[in-house]
Amino acid sequence: MDYYIDKKDQKISTFIVRLAGLSYFSAVIWNFQWVVSHLNLNSIFSIIVSCLFLFATMLITVSGIVLVINNWNFSLLEPKKLISRKKPEVAVIIPTYSEPIELIINTVKSVANQNWPKSKRVIIISDDGYSDILREAVKKFKLQRGERRIFYHRPHKKGHPERRGEAKAGNLNSTLDWVVKKFPNIEFIETRDADDIVGTDDFLSYCMEVLKNDQELSFVQTIKQSEVDKHDPFSNQEAIFYQRVMPSRNASNATFPCGSGLIWRLSELRRIGGFPAWNLVEDLQSGFEILSLGGKGAFLPIVGAIGQIAPEDIPNFYKQRGTWALDTLRLFYFRNPIFAKGLAPMQKMHFFELEFSYLLSYAMFIFILIISLGLTFKVYPVLSSPLEYFIHFIIFAVILELYNIARSRGISYSQLWRTRQIWLGLMPVFMLASIMALAHGPYKKPAYKVTRKYHEFAWYWKETLPQKLIVGVLAISIVVSVLSGKGDAYMDSVLIFWALFFIYGLSQVIKNSWHGMSFKKAATKQEVEFDLV
Repeated sequence: MDYYIDKKDQKISTFIVRLAGLSYFSAVIWNFQWVVSHLNLNSIFSIIVSCLFLFATMLITVSGIVLVINNWNFSLLEPKKLISRKKPEVAVIIPTYSEPIELIINTVKSVANQNWPKSKRVIIISDDGYSDILREAVKKFKLQRGERRIFYHRPHKKGHPERRGEAKAGNLNSTLDWVVKKFPNIEFIETRDADDIVGTDDFLSYCMEVLKNDQELSFVQTIKQSEVDKHDPFSNQEAIFYQRVMPSRNASNATFPCGSGLIWRLSELRRIGGFPAWNLVEDLQSGFEILSLGGKGAFLPIVGAIGQIAPEDIPNFYKQRGTWALDTLRLFYFRNPIFAKGLAPMQKMHFFELEFSYLLSYAMFIFILIISLGLTFKVYPVLSSPLEYFIHFIIFAVILELYNIARSRGISYSQLWRTRQIWLGLMPVFMLASIMALAHGPYKKPAYKVTRKYHEFAWYWKETLPQKLIVGVLAISIVVSVLSGKGDAYMDSVLIFWALFFIYGLSQVIKNSWHGMSFKKAATKQEVEFDLV
C-alpha cells in the first residue's frame, strides 16, 4: 500500500477535513449549549442523571474541540533514498528478554539484509534474558554470514548500581553506553523490537535521507505493521493512527516515537541522558522529553517495521493495550503536557489528545448507564419537545459520522468501524488503567510484563464478562422499554439507537474472545514458524 499522498492530494484532503471539522466543531459546541439549556431538573433522580450526562458531554466536547484543532493540518514527507555515496554509521540495537530464539534471529537477519554497507552499520543484540542459547545462535549466524559487526551484549542485571533503569530502558541504556565507548564515530541509533523485521530493504536509506537533510531532526519514526489474521479483528495494524494521527502530529512537530522502525540522532538521546526509565516503557517519554527541550521529530510514511506476531488473544491484547494506557495516563497525571515547559501550544494539544482519549471511557460508561436508566425508568437527562430532541440527535449524529469519514481518508469504512469497536470494547481495560496509574502515584510505577510472543487460543468468557454484562443490560433495557409502552416514543427511539450502537460497538471484543477457536483447541499455544536460512 502507498502511504504517501502527493502535495496536490494533501491540499484537497486538508480542505475536506477542515470543512468537515468546522461543521463538527460547531456541532459539539451547539450540542453542549443545547444540553446545558435543556437539563432535566424535575427531581433528585433526574438531577443526578442530568449532572452525569452533562459531565460526560463536557468530556466529549473537550475531546471534539481538541480533535478538530489537531487535525486542521497534516504533513507527509515524501520518501526518498539517500543518494550520497558517503553513508553515516548506524548502530542497530535489538533489546531482547526471553523472546523465541528463531524470532530474534529472523529480526537480525532482516536488519543484516538491508541495502546498507556492512562497514557502516553495527548490530547489537542486547539480551536481558541472559540466554546462552541466544548467544550461541548469534555467534552461529555471525559466522555463517561472515559478519564482523554483529555483537551479543548482556546489560547489567536489574538492581546493579550501574544499571540505568529497569526493563527495556535499562537494557537500551546499557547498550547505548557500550556503543558510545566502542564506536565513538557513530551518530545514529536505530531501536528495533526483537520481533520486528525490517519493512523495506531501503529502510535506513529512506530515514537517513531525512536526517541528513535536516540537521535539527532528533528522530524519525516510520509505520509499523504486523503479520495478523487477514481480517485484523484486533485492529493491530492501527490504520487510523498511522494514516491520520501521525501526519497531523508531523505538521505540528508533535510526532512521538513508537519504539521500533525508529532512528535517533545519538546527540539528542545523550541530551536527555539516554532512554528515560521513569515510565513503564521508554518510547513515548523519550520523545516527550526531547520535544520539551526544543528537539524535532518526523514521521516518514514507509513501513519500517513488521511485527512477526501481534496480540490476537484477549489476555495478551488486554496486556498490551492496558500497558499503553497505563504508561500514557501516568504521563498525563504527573507530567501533564498542558503544564510542561518547552512544548509549543500545538505540541501540548497533541499530547493532551493522546492522553485524554483514554479518559473518554468514563464518558462512554456514563452514556451507557443513562441509556439504560432512560429506557427502563423513563428518566431522561434532557427535557425538550420530542421533535426537537429527535432532530437535534439526527443532525449531531450525521455531522459526527461525516467528520469521522473525512479524517480517515484512504481507510475503508469497515476499518474505521473496527477501530472504533476495539476502542469501545477496551473501555473496562482503560478505566482500570486510569485507576492503577493514579493509585501507584508518580514514584512507584506498576510492574512491567513483556507482551507474550505466541498465541494462546481459548474461549475467554471471563475476560470479556464486563462487556457481556453491558450488552445484556442494554438489551434488557430495550425489551423493557418496548414492552412497557410508556415514555416518549421519539426520545426512546433515540435511546434505543444508541443502545444498539453500543451493543454493536462492544460486539467485536466479545467476538474476539473466541478468536482462533475454529481451528485451534482451547488453551493451546500457536508458535510462529520462522525461516532460519
